[in-house]
Amino acid sequence: MNIRTLVEKEIEKGVSRRELARRVGVSLGTVQNVLLGDIEIKNSTLNKFSRYFGEPIIDYKITNKGGDDPRMKIALAHIELLTKNLVACERELAEAKEKIARLTGGAVERRKSGGA
Repeated sequence: MNIRTLVEKEIEKGVSRRELARRVGVSLGTVQNVLLGDIEIKNSTLNKFSRYFGEPIIDYKITNKGGDDPRMKIALAHIELLTKNLVACERELAEAKEKIARLTGGAVERRKSGGA
């Protein structure tokens, strides 16, 4: 989905721009620039928004460059699929870590950090 649309919907829900920036892990200026649509967004920033929203994000600057070129449509479909897989893997990893913590009573994490 388009990053600008997702940000606009979040703000419509009552989340302030400043709070959204904090939650996503970007600057307030980045959120404002996304809404203005006047910057190209770095992949690392797109990944932060994708993790926050839990879905793939297609950079609106990239999608507008391809026009009707079928190669661009295929590339964008691949990007979307890979992003969905990444989000799903991150979710599964977090769930596995939580399950391990529950089963071990947090012992694994304490050993990693040097605790007893």
